[in-house]
Amino acid sequence: MAEDGNGVLWAAGQYAFGRIVNGEWHRAGVDEGYVAPAAQWVTVDRLRNVWVATDGYNFASTSDTLRRNTVLVLHKGEHRFAPTGVAVSAVPQIAERLTEVFGLRD
Repeated sequence: MAEDGNGVLWAAGQYAFGRIVNGEWHRAGVDEGYVAPAAQWVTVDRLRNVWVATDGYNFASTSDTLRRNTVLVLHKGEHRFAPTGVAVSAVPQIAERLTEVFGLRD
């Protein structure tokens, strides 16, 4: 779980990924650019960008970048997750270093 600084609590799990806003659960979905059925890990960086490692597809064994486990980012103020192009298999954690690798946005 990670809190984004706006009172939104993001939750990653093997069966779902979404957020709790004002006590209500909202599952992340295709309309937000999130096509995976679940998430391995979620974190929020110091600029309040939400980073998530997807889960539930096939651990990078496909060339379809939306169907393999990957890292997505929801930049502060935006409403759709953007792909980073990074394929992953098992992700024990995501740390602030990712923002340095992919560049910070104010």
